[in-house]
Amino acid sequence: MMVSEHFDLREFVPKEIYDVFGEKSTRFIDPNLVVVCEWIRVTLGKSITINNWHTGGQYNYSGFRPPDCATGAKLSGHKRGVCADIKVAGMSPKEVLKFIQDNWKTLRDMGLSTVENVDATPTWNHISVEWTDLDTLVVVNP
Repeated sequence: MMVSEHFDLREFVPKEIYDVFGEKSTRFIDPNLVVVCEWIRVTLGKSITINNWHTGGQYNYSGFRPPDCATGAKLSGHKRGVCADIKVAGMSPKEVLKFIQDNWKTLRDMGLSTVENVDATPTWNHISVEWTDLDTLVVVNP
């Protein structure tokens, strides 16, 4: 099931969730996260990988993580469906961060609020649409 022009729902949820809930797995993903990922994909014109388990890839927990998932922090935004770890084809995390900073106002209006320090994420960018009530991009450390 496609949730946007370029993203399949399975890219946002792990296999064990999709196997149980199927297309109803949308309930685990904040729709603003899909909007932000789609806008980044279209604007950059580059493919983005979140989860790729459904195509035989290694990523299963780069989007929503079930509460009992051992990956990441106990209260991670991933467990609330507001975060994704994106890998942009042909771009380093630092280049993607610069793109996000350069387009901050547009992305903020779509709901993007938080990114993870790219020094801690050497092969991906952690993005979040969690509510912060701030008018600045929040950079967090894991």
